[in-house]
Amino acid sequence: MRDAFAQHLVCPACRGPLAVRVEERAGDRIRTGQLSCACGASYPIREFVPRFVPTDSYVDTFSFQWRKHRLTQLDTTSRKESDETGSCSMSVAGWDAFPMS
Repeated sequence: MRDAFAQHLVCPACRGPLAVRVEERAGDRIRTGQLSCACGASYPIREFVPRFVPTDSYVDTFSFQWRKHRLTQLDTTSRKESDETGSCSMSVAGWDAFPMS
């Protein structure tokens, strides 16, 4: 996370400003640290990402979504992965396809 980004964040609990405590930097970015609020709430920064949801909630939500929607992007005929969502998103957004490598 960059320092300039932190000024745009507010406490989810009370909407107050958050103070940044940096533990580790990588160049001009905050790798690990803590965001804290005067209301007593605090939120870790891990691997450059501020975490506003408890770690267990990330795991539970991802696991639920993976179990429920694991076949969503499979072509019903061939049972292979489909790029339908990507193609639709690109056309709706008006973007041209670009190579990933």
